[in-house]
Amino acid sequence: MSIDDSKEEKKLARKWLNTIAKPAKKWVKLTIWISFVSGLLLIWQMYLLAHISYDAYIQKYTLTELSAFFISIIVIVFLRAILSWLREIVSYKTATIVKKKLREDIINHINKLGPIKLSQVNSASLISATTEQVDGITNFLTKFLPQITLSGLMPLAILAFVFPQNIVCGILLMVCAPLVPIFMIIVGIGAESENQKHFKTLARMSAIFLDTLRCLTTLKLFNKSKNQSEKIFKASDSFRINTMRVLKIAFLSSGVLEMFSAASIAIIAIFLGMGLINAGSGNDLWWALSGMTLQSALFILLLAPEFFMPLRELSTHYHAKAEAVGAALEISKIFAITTDQQDSKVNIDNNINSISIKNLSVSYDGELNILKGINLDINHGQKIAIVGASGAGKTTLINTLLGFINYTGNIRINNKYELSNINEKSWLKNISWLGQNATLFKGTIRDNLLLANSNAADDKILEILERANIAEFIKSLPNGLDTEIGEQNLGLSGGQAQRIALARAYMKNHGLLILDEPTASLDKQSENNIIESLKNNWSNKTVIMLTHKLSFLDCVDSIIVLRDGKIIEQGTFTELSENTNSEFYSFYKNEVQI
Repeated sequence: MSIDDSKEEKKLARKWLNTIAKPAKKWVKLTIWISFVSGLLLIWQMYLLAHISYDAYIQKYTLTELSAFFISIIVIVFLRAILSWLREIVSYKTATIVKKKLREDIINHINKLGPIKLSQVNSASLISATTEQVDGITNFLTKFLPQITLSGLMPLAILAFVFPQNIVCGILLMVCAPLVPIFMIIVGIGAESENQKHFKTLARMSAIFLDTLRCLTTLKLFNKSKNQSEKIFKASDSFRINTMRVLKIAFLSSGVLEMFSAASIAIIAIFLGMGLINAGSGNDLWWALSGMTLQSALFILLLAPEFFMPLRELSTHYHAKAEAVGAALEISKIFAITTDQQDSKVNIDNNINSISIKNLSVSYDGELNILKGINLDINHGQKIAIVGASGAGKTTLINTLLGFINYTGNIRINNKYELSNINEKSWLKNISWLGQNATLFKGTIRDNLLLANSNAADDKILEILERANIAEFIKSLPNGLDTEIGEQNLGLSGGQAQRIALARAYMKNHGLLILDEPTASLDKQSENNIIESLKNNWSNKTVIMLTHKLSFLDCVDSIIVLRDGKIIEQGTFTELSENTNSEFYSFYKNEVQI
């Protein structure tokens, strides 16, 4: 990537950050006003302190005479504490609104992409984006955005009080003020790049760690756990180094800015001190330039650090902006994966009565043709089995029918709608799918089943479990439907998990059932349970099944044999199994012998 491209990406990231902050704009403004009022109270507090010091030292006032000023200071401190607490609450509200909206947008975009396009992004990167990287914009929203305005308002407010006391001090503050933001930009210019590297390293480390957890058993079996431990160590050490680089820039920036602000305050202090020393020495020119009393000098001296404080805080929070830009660049990679979903697409509300495929071709990256000229008609209630060697195009055909892959040719639904013109959500609500490896989520069995139908009552759930041949097992569990399932189906055998997944598929009100090798990794008994359940429950459903298990295909209406992305044979089980010249016959004969 060229430097110009990198600058353009960062520019777009900054623009995007300002865009996502719009829903919380009123809360950001409220944060600014709360902080500004607190700043005005602080100016009044400094004035009272100067007044007390002058009256006590020069005017010789007693404690009783000054008690009203002390009470006023206590009240101001109490009010500023309340405002500080209120600012934190409002800031939290700001961050909550934006992060909630952003996470919803990410999840909605992920849902629209589908599994094929989503495979372009590592799942650990997605998790990192929706957690750490979204959290990375918190300080930008709660600290940096309000501080930009405050760094202009508060110095102007302080100058409005300083100039009536002494013009020279006001001019000195105005001259010194730009030094802080200038050096903030100079020192922090590399912070965005380092933060981007930091988030990339975090995503990489998350990916390695997640892959290790998934393959822990395999690593142990092949005695490769030590090698993987070294990879994790290298990834975490790289993350440590990048974290230290970010902190180095932050500390360097803070140190430089503290030095310049301290030097500016020292200049003001020297001028005030010299003014007071020369006040009674007969140096009329110096006195005319300074024209101060002890009270005004103390007031200006107390205000000088507060004049630079908003600018110093802005420099501190500048790194929050750099962190947010780095996070935005990583999050934008998810949104950069485009989807073909359009608001103008039609909704299909009625059942799927027919699917007509004509001259269907699918290619990846416009080069390799996976499917070539597929022609197939599927009618309501028909049972279709698609067989073929690995790489023949079976899964690609199913993913195309699910709407996850772009295609050329025609897929007409109900002889009325082209699949590419149907809203994906509307299309998928008519379909239930069962893959070769059940995906159950951490939670109760009930929670996993209700994913397909959130309104289902327990009676309905138990009826579905009976149909999936898993009800007796669940009833035997101490907690029944409320039994907790761990990650990766922990606590269940492969057959039990697959039958619960089958019950979940039944739970959904669907007209089309798609089965992708549903018995591929099961033992014979579990396989028979699944097959019997399917035969007993698919009578009024349209079924499309991918399988390598050919021994039970006598129950389907039609068998499609794929090779190299083309349909080479099509017929009933009897026709193909008795034709010794068919490729299906060779498949079937080999499986029966095995």
